[in-house]
Amino acid sequence: MFRIGLALTLIATALVSSLEGQPGGFAAGKFFLNIRLGEDPAILPPPWRAQAEPHIARSPLNPRILLATFQDGRASDSDGGAFGCGYGISVDGGFTWSRKLVPSLTEGVDRGLFRRATDPVAAFDGSGNLFLCTLGLSGTGTNETGRIVLSTATGPGDLFGPPQSIFGSDDPTLFPDKCWIAVNAFPGTPNAGRLLASYTRFSLSSDGQNAFGTPIQVTHSDDAGKTWSVPKSVSPEFCQGSIPVFLPNGTLVVGYWNYFVTGSVRALQQPEVVVSKDGGTTFSGPRPVGVVSPHDDGVARTGSNLISLAIDSQRGMLFLACQGRIGGVPGILFSRSVDLGTTWTPLLRVNDTPNAASVFNPAIGVSPDGQHVTVLFYDKRHSEVTGQFVDAYLAESFDSGTTWEPNRRLSTVSSDLRKAPLTPRGRMLGDYQGIVGSVGMKIPAIALWIDTRDETPDPYCAPIERQKGATFETWKRLRAGRPGLTDTAALEDAADPDADGFSNLVEYALGLEPDAPDPAPVFRVEAGSPGGRRFVSVGYQRMNAARDVQATWQGSEDLAHWAEARPFSEETSDGSRLFLEEAVATFEVSPGSMSRFYRLRVARK
Repeated sequence: MFRIGLALTLIATALVSSLEGQPGGFAAGKFFLNIRLGEDPAILPPPWRAQAEPHIARSPLNPRILLATFQDGRASDSDGGAFGCGYGISVDGGFTWSRKLVPSLTEGVDRGLFRRATDPVAAFDGSGNLFLCTLGLSGTGTNETGRIVLSTATGPGDLFGPPQSIFGSDDPTLFPDKCWIAVNAFPGTPNAGRLLASYTRFSLSSDGQNAFGTPIQVTHSDDAGKTWSVPKSVSPEFCQGSIPVFLPNGTLVVGYWNYFVTGSVRALQQPEVVVSKDGGTTFSGPRPVGVVSPHDDGVARTGSNLISLAIDSQRGMLFLACQGRIGGVPGILFSRSVDLGTTWTPLLRVNDTPNAASVFNPAIGVSPDGQHVTVLFYDKRHSEVTGQFVDAYLAESFDSGTTWEPNRRLSTVSSDLRKAPLTPRGRMLGDYQGIVGSVGMKIPAIALWIDTRDETPDPYCAPIERQKGATFETWKRLRAGRPGLTDTAALEDAADPDADGFSNLVEYALGLEPDAPDPAPVFRVEAGSPGGRRFVSVGYQRMNAARDVQATWQGSEDLAHWAEARPFSEETSDGSRLFLEEAVATFEVSPGSMSRFYRLRVARK
């Protein structure tokens, strides 16, 4: 009887040659593709043709499915908000879009619940459901009230259902603002599938002129948004701009901006995070990122008190961007934490804007492996002296934010801010914008901003192809210092600090971790004899952005003598997690062989 088998010992080989090049997309300096997210809905009244405040999310099940959202029909008056909120869906990684208005949200759309809407945010869960979180506005002036609502769709081709209430108040002196939503999309973790909404709860005077408190509050749902927990405050008393994120182990982190108000004076300002290891029931105290000297643009309304927060889905590191000043010069600031926000790298300016020109509204995206970091921001380096023109720019790092490439211009046409709605705080493109990180080397990051090239502000996006793959050296550096990895020798290529039988080089190549024992990689083996020819197919998962290692096969008939085994064919497809790909090697077995074994050899290039 013919026998097949796998030798599960994976060989790690020392460095053969240095990594000298990577497959890439756009060369530095080449124009990016600028894609408009469809036409304005016909229902928008002529004076309400502006979009603002974009956000974007990527499906964890199919990374080519994207959900974008934005204010649709932004108002110019002091009441704020928009005619409605719109959304766009792409199923090809951001190259084409279908665009609609969120149904039943505002009076102008399906005779909805609210006079206006604002603060839209998009999300996916681990089953592929789509979520839009928005703030509905009722009343006007000092009688305006707000309610945070959730709209849900079960797939990219389905319609969103009617908005379901998350939190709101009929008392205009208790007003929710800057809502955000996160979903625990990591199967097998505590509270998998949990929805977590955060917002700023304003306690206002009756005339709306004074705030007595603005803490960050959170509430969660374990039944897809049907019911929500009692809201709780998780921050100091005067904060703004919260963003919650779930990590790969189910831990929840909420970032926000702390004003440090004493009396009525802001003593200092800094981003902070709080951490919940039980998914939002109990929280740590504030963990500061660093003090920031604020920066506001002189023409545009900007999110000077807002952060952008992202994670990698492999290790669970935190990546933060905000705007501020260093040495009096406007900057886009970056910091990273590898220990749940306990310590952060010093805030670093990542823009190279000349002449101290204004920059604002950063959004940060991170690849699932954590090494490709992309920061979108508005930049006035091409503007005339009055500062009326702005461009979308990109800051980019390929080593997890340790070093940065020269900035690249994303927008092919500058936007004239005078075409944006005029609000009491300046011309309104949005308090924030959106970006999602690249996936492997094949699926680009997508930056989403508001652009005025078409006379009124419209949502535009640009695909950002990854130019360089992950490296083993960066992988080791980001894991050094963890328990069990404090000794330099513990991160040598052939070391096995967690004693699970896989060297560090193998752990890196297969998307595993060196500080926790991993089960043996599951090799899927299939054998067949179509047309009398015998074939063996072996499948396994590997890190999709690793380009400085290679995996080759060896074969044996007696487990003692091994030789190179060339597959008849090799195929790759998406893996079970965003940082993985599935590889399948098929071998043709010679007719005279009664036993055949295969093993995988992992080596540095």
